[in-house]
Amino acid sequence: MLTKATDLSVTLEDRPGKLAKVMDAIAAAKANIDGLCGSADGGNVFHFLFIKDADKARRAIESAGVKVKGEREVVVVDVEDRPGSGAERFRKLAQQELNIDLAYLATSNRLVIGGESPQRIWEVLGKETAAKITA
Repeated sequence: MLTKATDLSVTLEDRPGKLAKVMDAIAAAKANIDGLCGSADGGNVFHFLFIKDADKARRAIESAGVKVKGEREVVVVDVEDRPGSGAERFRKLAQQELNIDLAYLATSNRLVIGGESPQRIWEVLGKETAAKITA
């Protein structure tokens, strides 16, 4: 399955409790986090994936005193839990000369992919999904 979603990125202070505070605010707003990644290596940037609740989540994050650094459309694709499953998707995108600048795993074996052209990513991976359904 292929889905379009919203990735919200925030920069958090590298201190205990900062991530918990943001996640508590999102939970209180009843927004479901569909995926998450982050690292202190690149400036303590965290990415939150929302398929439905991005607007609620943005308001909740900001109510917790954290600025949303970025908001972007991403493509979410189901992948099998086996070696090479993600590589197959990235190879197809590379063959179309699509540059990927964001990738992480989400809940339920889903791969989040962001790049300069989410619509083209959607189209390329959509053809793959349609081919599997008709096969």
